[in-house]
Formats: sequence, structure tokens, C-alpha cells
Amino acid sequence: MINNFTKVTLLLIWLTCSLSTVAQSIEPLKIAKPNLDPLFTNAPLYLETVVNEQQYANGLLSDITQDNQGFLWLASQRGIARFDGYQFKQYRKNISNPNSIISDIAIKLFIDVHNHIWVSTIHGLAIFDPKTEHFTNYEYGAKNHNFTASFVSSFAQNNKEGIWLGTNKGLSYYDFSKKNFLPAPNSVMLPKALSSGKISDLKIISDGRLLIASSNGLWHYQSETKRFTQLSTSQISKIFQSSQEKVWLGLIMAH
Repeated sequence: MINNFTKVTLLLIWLTCSLSTVAQSIEPLKIAKPNLDPLFTNAPLYLETVVNEQQYANGLLSDITQDNQGFLWLASQRGIARFDGYQFKQYRKNISNPNSIISDIAIKLFIDVHNHIWVSTIHGLAIFDPKTEHFTNYEYGAKNHNFTASFVSSFAQNNKEGIWLGTNKGLSYYDFSKKNFLPAPNSVMLPKALSSGKISDLKIISDGRLLIASSNGLWHYQSETKRFTQLSTSQISKIFQSSQEKVWLGLIMAH
């Protein structure tokens, strides 16, 4: 007959063996070989914080781009800022200076072939000349210009003659020589479907075509033929071309 002491001893031995078995079963897995994918081998070793509240209290960054001199340009809720790798220089609205940016709430940035910085804001379109540090402003709804949109979502350019703008009122074109906004370049007929409705994104792809994502489908424009062609009736929100020249589209799914 097994006494109580023997029962306790046997129980302790069983628990010890069980815990040993459990410990062996959750031993960390050994990596057979390192992951040589470029995502891991070329990854930075650390992240460095370059913005602090004292230096650049922005609230919310909405866009970042880089000019041909290497400067980074940031759009935020406090105007735009230039970062030279060491410090920031801010450009904000100053009601006493007509050459300042039209609104502090900047949304989208684009640098054209003349190195001017186009800034889409909630109150209008601003074009910044880094040499003079002056803004040319086009206030939404103002009567001193013919730009009728009230929001600019995207920009695109493939020559020095002008720049395409995607707006909430269709496609628009700015002619540098005329310094004026047009529906499209001279002798180009803009389809009715692109003269109204929302333009979500614009993209010049590697073969030189302009792709247009709109509420009226996906279109492309060929400068050689000066013609627009509809590629799809689906609503597209974003256009991206990979390094392999494949075009990826972000769709707006209907419910």
C-alpha cells in the first residue's frame, strides 16, 4: 500500500517530467539561413527623428517631395517648409505680405520643370519661386483669374510648355507662355467626361502617356496624336507605375 509520502513524491516527479517536456516543446526555432531579400539586407539600421515641437510644430504632414538640389519640401497644417538636412525653414501665411502663401493648410506639393513648387491648399493654389521666395496665389472663387476649381488633387508634367492639374471640376491645364489656365493645350479637344467631375490622380508613365483617374473612368492622353482615350469605366483613386513599368491602379469599390 502506497503511503501519503510516496504519493507526494510520485506527484512531484510527474510534475517535474511534465514541465521538462513542456519546456522542450516551446524551445525557440532556429533560423536555417538568413533572409537575403533586399527589403531586409538594404534596410536602414535605425530611424532618426529630425523634427521636434520647438523646431517645426506642424500639426500634420500631408505631403513630402524633393527638388533637384536635394532639399526636402514638406506640406503641413502650418504652410510649407524646406529641410536642408540640418534645419527647417518655414513659409507661412502672413496677412500683411501679399507674396506669402495663400493658406497655411497645405495638402499637395509638386515641383515643375522650372523648379517652381506648386502647392494645393484648402483656400487656393499657390506657386512658389525658390529664387525670390515669393508665392503667386490663385484663390478659389476669386474673379481675378479663370481657375474655376475649388480643390487640386494632383499634378503632372512631361514638357516645358505647361502643367496638368487634376481638380474637383475636371482636368485643367496651365500654359506657361500665356500664364493662364485652359481646359487643355491649344488644338486639343477635352472630352466632356473630363471637363467636369472629380479627378483623383494624374500620372505620366514611362511611354510618355498621361493617365487620368477620374470619377468618369480611366483615360489616357497621347501628346503625339493630341487625343484622349477612355481605357476603363471603373472609378480609379490612385495610379502607380513600378520599376518594372507595370501600372497599378487603386479602385474605388461601389457598394
